[in-house]
Amino acid sequence: MPIMNSLLRSLLGALDSDEREVVAGDLLEAHESPSASVLQVLSLVVRRQLIQWAGWQPWLVLTTAAFPLAVVLAQTARYFAGWSAVYSWMLINNTDAVLLRNPGFWYGAREYSWEAAKFAFVLFCCSWACGRLIAQLSRKARLSMAILFVVTSLFVNIVGIPSHVPAPLFHTKDKYFPNGPVFSHVFYRVWFPLIVYAITVLLPFILGILQTKSRVRQSRTLSIFFRCSIALVLLGLIEQQWLLMELWSWQIIPIPLVHLPNLLPFASIGPACLLLIELGKRSALRSRTYAP
Repeated sequence: MPIMNSLLRSLLGALDSDEREVVAGDLLEAHESPSASVLQVLSLVVRRQLIQWAGWQPWLVLTTAAFPLAVVLAQTARYFAGWSAVYSWMLINNTDAVLLRNPGFWYGAREYSWEAAKFAFVLFCCSWACGRLIAQLSRKARLSMAILFVVTSLFVNIVGIPSHVPAPLFHTKDKYFPNGPVFSHVFYRVWFPLIVYAITVLLPFILGILQTKSRVRQSRTLSIFFRCSIALVLLGLIEQQWLLMELWSWQIIPIPLVHLPNLLPFASIGPACLLLIELGKRSALRSRTYAP
């Protein structure tokens, strides 16, 4: 059963290297079915994860890093899906032969495509960096921390956080609102935000969690560069306009702070460089491993 064998390898990867070898050897000697082996390893992984939560460190990471980042990243993806859905609807659902022959249509399509791709890349890099950060902070509790992050972020992406600021993109019940026709479609109202969330938050976060377990050694220079990049990413996430507007609406910050420059595109440069370096090192390590 290839699926069960793949699941078993994934569960064994959640254990420490020493314990993984012992458990794998016991499973080989027991000659049990793949499904029974999966259940045994799963129960062991759950017990190991629950033991980690007996201390205070995972709870501190959850409340100060994982939970806030899950909320901010998911809501950012939700806002991104909101404005990109409007332009996607305009380009896809309202295009005809006359528009296709209009140079202005193609200029607008290129402009929108560039802005959407740029923001998606920025959010992808920031989500990957947050995955690396949470994995390094949670250490042995990374698996359960990742599950809590995914559950929280998925819930926020579906439901959204209560807003004290009028949201012009999500008036789905008002047929007279300018964007009402867009979100009257089930795809743009339900599925499109989930697709954007999966591509820009869920996938890079999982990659960040998994890549932290790499055998590739990281130099001291790269470690310092990673810490500086993370600090800039956190600052960029905090000073997003939608979040600053929420803080201003609750009179937490003065109005001048709402108009701070957007640092998020610059913050993604560091994680993008680190991601490319990580992929390059993995490729070189793989080449040396399989070299004759």
